[in-house]
Amino acid sequence: MAGTATTRRELLRPGAADTARLQRLMSVEQLMLYVYDHVLSSSILPPATRRTMAQIQGHEQAHIGALRDRLRARGARQPPPPPSVAVANHYLAGRHVRGRLGQLQGPQDALYLLRALERVVVGAYFVALREMRDPGLIVLAAQIMASDAQHEAIVSERLNPGDIASAVPYGLVQGVQ
Repeated sequence: MAGTATTRRELLRPGAADTARLQRLMSVEQLMLYVYDHVLSSSILPPATRRTMAQIQGHEQAHIGALRDRLRARGARQPPPPPSVAVANHYLAGRHVRGRLGQLQGPQDALYLLRALERVVVGAYFVALREMRDPGLIVLAAQIMASDAQHEAIVSERLNPGDIASAVPYGLVQGVQ
């Protein structure tokens, strides 16, 4: 994503690889928040689903705040959020997420998009956790990953009300970053 390039000098600093991972995680979280913001600013979701997704949106804001604090503590740049729907759609396509903002045909389309992106985010944390070295960042990443897995379950349950088995987060996380 734009704004996540790390200079060679930055990579030579102790903990620089973890910082670069944090920047990539921040980028994917900002994309997630952008998509929630876009979906919730439309009238595509029914009121009860909108209220539930608004709570998740608040969690995504908290994830970004926690990552921002860690990046600041490391003196690192925060990557910018997507500046437009077109750029967000480009980022979604780059992460192999089906569905495009501005083309959603109804509540199910919106929920499928949110679930797919939650899966990508969980996968991004899975990949990052395999490589992180800083114990504090590992704990933070695991906590955020668990929260995003819960989001995936909630969105899945909204797609298939009462079908708890289908709400269980995707078990074969591969990690796309």
